[in-house]
Amino acid sequence: MYRTFFFCAVTCLAPAAAAQRTPESQVQSRFDLRNRGAAVVPESTLKAALQAADRTYDAVALFAQTGDSLLPLHLASSRDRLYPGEQRFVLADTLCAAGCHISLDGVAFEVSSGVPFTHCIGPYQTAVHIELTAASSSTDLLLRVLPPCDMPLPDLPQWPSPDPENPWWVGTFYGSDPVEGWALPRLGADQLFDRPVLIVEGFDPGLSTHIPMIGAGDMHWEVLWNCAQSTYPDTEYLPDLLDSLHVAGYDVVYLDFSDGTREVAAQSALVQEVIGLCTAWKQGNQPLVAVGASMGGLIVRHALSAMEASGTPACTRLFIALDSPFRGAYLPISLQQALFALAPNSAPAHAMLEALYSPAAQELLVAHAGPGLDAFEALQGTLATAGLPELPLTLAVSNGRPDGPSLLNTGPLLEASGEAWGWEWGHVALYA
Repeated sequence: MYRTFFFCAVTCLAPAAAAQRTPESQVQSRFDLRNRGAAVVPESTLKAALQAADRTYDAVALFAQTGDSLLPLHLASSRDRLYPGEQRFVLADTLCAAGCHISLDGVAFEVSSGVPFTHCIGPYQTAVHIELTAASSSTDLLLRVLPPCDMPLPDLPQWPSPDPENPWWVGTFYGSDPVEGWALPRLGADQLFDRPVLIVEGFDPGLSTHIPMIGAGDMHWEVLWNCAQSTYPDTEYLPDLLDSLHVAGYDVVYLDFSDGTREVAAQSALVQEVIGLCTAWKQGNQPLVAVGASMGGLIVRHALSAMEASGTPACTRLFIALDSPFRGAYLPISLQQALFALAPNSAPAHAMLEALYSPAAQELLVAHAGPGLDAFEALQGTLATAGLPELPLTLAVSNGRPDGPSLLNTGPLLEASGEAWGWEWGHVALYA
């Protein structure tokens, strides 16, 4: 049954005129790193703080910090889009520990860090304008307001959950390191957990500014149902696929990693845990279907082979790899070098550079401008030694063809600019 998030469904008659500025060119982008020096919180640290506050308070987390003489105050948000209705906000920084003045669409609040407050977003608004005053300076940002989106909420898992606040949380250990994620089920039309289809996401560095309500990174539950803008092409067709599985009685379990940049073996440990849960708690004798998208195919392959090697029943009849780079992935060295050059002046390039140095990227890339190929060669050796899983039928699907149209948009992949005293002296656009 389709349901709508409560905050989407509850609308209020707040004045909309204050937020009728066109948001396309003014919405929040990533924390702009240029001309900030060492005083700025690193982007990965900032995102972690925003995500923790967003989840802790179940609210849009706002983070303010002082900057330089050109821009004395900066403001970032855990979400870059909102929906009509009542929305909770919370300041996650220490700058406002003693209180700050904040205005949302002209409605003033006196708030302190860690104390949530509520604002009504009108049904016809296109954006929310946030203004913050602190430390004798002020700043603002604009967040888009999207129309309410109907989508099915994940069903409760069949297995007992250790966290009542987040029943979809799953976790295990890879060595002594925890590996966590979200196992999000949607039962088939018969409402019996008897025909599980496990879908495992791939490399997900979380390059968007939006922290989802359910899941993590860029490929989360909202994207599956086309309720959020995706960094991946053709995801608008996913609801049709998921609905067809639902009607046929298949029980989808989507595994969304909390950190989509971990090494394959670490993610494999969590896949093995979820396969074990599905096997133990499903009804009937139908075996599983395991699907891995992109790097997810390598992770599922590793997991099934590891379970076979240890004698652990995987109870899986079919393994499908979708666009999985079993022999490695290629990112042009010239593009990698461009990221190095643009990172000091471009926040998106800085975020991509962080992803480039992640354990997963180092295992996947057949050529690397930075570290050597030790991680890539080690993974290739592991996969070659283990081979393909022997028990399930194995299928590999390539979603494209050499003479087909490009799936990438024609806009610039990256842009960077340099400024001095408010004057932009240089601007670079990089096209793929």
